[in-house]
Amino acid sequence: MDKPEMDLLSLPDNFKLQILKKLDWKSLKNLKLVCRDFYFIIEKNIQFLDRPKVEHLEISYDKYRPLRVRYDLKDSGNTSFETSKMVEFGNACEYEDFLRNKDFTGIKRLVLNTVTNPELIILSDDSDTRREFSKLNFYTSISNGTSYFEFPQITILSTKKLVIPYNGNLLGMQSLRKLGIFEVNKLSLVLKKIIMDVITGNPMLEYENTSIVDTKRLHVQIANHLFELGLLNPENSCALKISITDDFSNLQLFPRISTGKNIQVVVTILIG
Repeated sequence: MDKPEMDLLSLPDNFKLQILKKLDWKSLKNLKLVCRDFYFIIEKNIQFLDRPKVEHLEISYDKYRPLRVRYDLKDSGNTSFETSKMVEFGNACEYEDFLRNKDFTGIKRLVLNTVTNPELIILSDDSDTRREFSKLNFYTSISNGTSYFEFPQITILSTKKLVIPYNGNLLGMQSLRKLGIFEVNKLSLVLKKIIMDVITGNPMLEYENTSIVDTKRLHVQIANHLFELGLLNPENSCALKISITDDFSNLQLFPRISTGKNIQVVVTILIG
């Protein structure tokens, strides 16, 4: 006796989802086009399904919203943004739709580039899988139209695994606004928040005391925030062991500095 055929559409949603998780992105897109019921369940559960994995991402924005992105997909073979794909957005909703259809959990390079001032922050995960520590580098710069300013290069080394802690939700409009990237002349504040996000591994933490007018040097500000969070408290068995070196002790790292020459200023944060 022939076995009765099974109608996929009659299955409960949780069983449909298990099947959809086994499909690649191309198959999911085709399925959305041919079946209305599957379209809605795919859209509802998109964050749990296979999506193109973004490795490099550059977000260009003004003081209101992201205007365009350039990105490379994982295993695409691209080593620079010269061959990246670019998408422009007519409104914030189009940007949010772009985020929903991509996987950012393995991002290795994030660039925040404002077209208004212009300011630039580059966060690069340069960890080597052959070594037993994580390495993240920060590069920042700003131009007032006539002069070029550079912040120091910042390197974070850690024996625990560190990643760029921003998935699709944390790159959304609300999170970017909370980070402060749409505010004018707030580069140093954004940089400090990102560094704290990387070190703590928790971008959802609040840093109410992170002030743009803080005249303390960068490593002092970071250490103060970590202490406030209890991560440097010796009574905390999970406390970080952190030492920060700055070979350019005579330079004030904040506010911005102008090197005037091609001088590399490096601050290294070691987390053991």
